[in-house]
Amino acid sequence: MIWLPIIGVLTLGVLALPYTATQLLRSLQAHRPIRDPGELDGVGAIVVLGGDFVGYAPEMGGDTVGPLTLQRLHYAARLHRDSGLPLLLTGGVIGRNNRSLAESMAQVLDQDFNRTARWVDGGARSTRENARNSRASLQPHGIRKICLVTHGWHMVRATRAFVEEGFDVVAAPTLCLKKPSPIVRDFFPSATALSRSLVALREWCARGWYVTSACREKAWRRVRPLDDFEPGEAYAATSSFPTSRMNAITRSSPGSDA
Repeated sequence: MIWLPIIGVLTLGVLALPYTATQLLRSLQAHRPIRDPGELDGVGAIVVLGGDFVGYAPEMGGDTVGPLTLQRLHYAARLHRDSGLPLLLTGGVIGRNNRSLAESMAQVLDQDFNRTARWVDGGARSTRENARNSRASLQPHGIRKICLVTHGWHMVRATRAFVEEGFDVVAAPTLCLKKPSPIVRDFFPSATALSRSLVALREWCARGWYVTSACREKAWRRVRPLDDFEPGEAYAATSSFPTSRMNAITRSSPGSDA
C-alpha cells in the first residue's frame, strides 16, 4: 500500500502548480466580462454576490470583506458608475463574524468606492439563498432582468440559481482568466496555486451537488405533488442545500459561494 501516499503526494504536487490551478479555474468559465454599457439595456439592478471575509483586520477597524468579495465590489462599482443601475448586495453571517457579509460589503462600497447600495441582503448563506432572497427584494419593484456580478469560475452555477428563481440574467463575471502561455515558474509548486486549485475542485463538486439536488427534487415531486405537502413542508423539502464554505485564502474566511 506504499503507492497510496505516493499518489497522494504527487496529486498535491500537481494541484500546487500555477499552470494546473489556472487551467482548472478556466475550465469553469463560460461567460465573458461586460465591456459595453449597452449590454445592460433593460437591466433593473446589479446584484453582487459576497464571497469571503477577513475576520481580523484592525487596520480596517475590525472584520471586513475578503479579497474575492473586494474584487466583485470593484467591478460592480464600475458597472454602477457607468450605468447608474441600483445595487443589491447579498451575503449572510459567516462563522464567528459579528455582522453579515452584505453589511461589510455595503460599508466598503460606501467608504472606499463612494457608492451606496439600495438593497442589502444579510440573510443568504448559499448561492441559492442569494437568488431566493434577491427575488424577494426585487420582485416587489417589478425587476426581473438583472446584472449578476461574481467570479468567472462561480458564474455558471450562480446564473443557474438565479434563472431558477425567474430572473433574466446578464452575466458580469470578474477576474476571468485567459489561456496561459506557460513559463518556467508556472511549473513550480506554491501554496497560492494549491488554494486556487482547491477552489476550482470545490466549485466542480458544488456544481455536481446542485445537479444531483435538482434531479432529486424533480423525482420527489413526481412521487409526491407539492399540493400534498403540509404548510411549510414543501419549502423545507426544496431548500435543504449545503452550506459548506470555501477554504481560506490569505487571511480571509469563506463566504456564501456554497
